Amino acid sequence: NKKETNRWFSLLNPQEKIRKIYRKQVLKHKSQIIGDYNPENLEHMTAKECCNKMISDNKFSPDNLKMVYEKARYSAEEITPEDLKLVKTKF
Repeated sequence: NKKETNRWFSLLNPQEKIRKIYRKQVLKHKSQIIGDYNPENLEHMTAKECCNKMISDNKFSPDNLKMVYEKARYSAEEITPEDLKLVKTKF
């Protein structure tokens, strides 16, 4: 249910939201990233490797996704509302 998903998403902290958005985008662009290869290969790829193979459009920037994901995953810096805006897209 879409409402339940939105309610659950709103309970996540900003880092968790970014990581969730990243996972969703990687799965959405899986065919661009790995083509016909084994989907398990996706688990072993870095954010840089995945995002470099994604195609950007007017609603989605792989470079922004990579930058904000790496900040959320590896940095001690807080995720800002602006960071979230950079990666939020309509699913």
